[in-house]
Amino acid sequence: MIDSGSDDSFISHETLSKIYPQAIIHVADKTFQSMNGTQVDVTGYVILTVDFDKYLSDEIIYISTRTNIDLLLGQTWIKKHLAILNCKDQCITITTNNGSKSIPYISTYDDNINDPCQQYNIRLVHDVTIKPRTIQPVDTLCSSILNADTVLFLPRQQLQEDLSILIPNSLLNIYHHRTTLYIVNHTDDDCKLNKNSKLGKIRHVPLTNLCCSINELNESTQSDSIIPTNILQDINLLIQHLKPEQQQMIRSILSQE
Repeated sequence: MIDSGSDDSFISHETLSKIYPQAIIHVADKTFQSMNGTQVDVTGYVILTVDFDKYLSDEIIYISTRTNIDLLLGQTWIKKHLAILNCKDQCITITTNNGSKSIPYISTYDDNINDPCQQYNIRLVHDVTIKPRTIQPVDTLCSSILNADTVLFLPRQQLQEDLSILIPNSLLNIYHHRTTLYIVNHTDDDCKLNKNSKLGKIRHVPLTNLCCSINELNESTQSDSIIPTNILQDINLLIQHLKPEQQQMIRSILSQE
């Protein structure tokens, strides 16, 4: 990713360990702040060779432990190569000793912008292995939404069928593009999912648009609609990340016959 709003270039610790685990890490000689003023933690910097359409250059890249982006090239790289971000032609052009080189933009989001429901992809942040007969929380990322109190999640049906797993429909909160989903592996084998796997789609729905029916319960109906303890425990686990009022709303819906 190329970001003209970042002074320096950064790489995630996870990406560095995959592409160059033997890299020599140098001590960082300065501190960093994000645009909102919060401290950006770095563990040092490395010198990496960047390949831009077969044009190789050595760059100073700082290692960040909290970035959601594998590699970010900032102003130091842009100025060094006189890079031009051409929004009209959707390409990036740099200047080399042998003339100019250009590559087309690759969209950060692969969501369907023509989708009238404005649904967005949600992906895994890390590689995960789900043990047999377990429910596991997983860290997920939606690049298209920064923060949201209420989003509806719809899992990929084909993924569930291919891997014999269950990812429940959920009402989620998103904070800094991140949210948590729960995956149920009801098989007797480990289930492995790779980083960036598409788990499904989410749609932002304001809390005021959500509704549910509330039925008055008398003693007879209460005794006839007792939910087994194990199901209640599963429900509580799946909605524990929500606010109390949202949890109560979901319980009311799921408790109805």
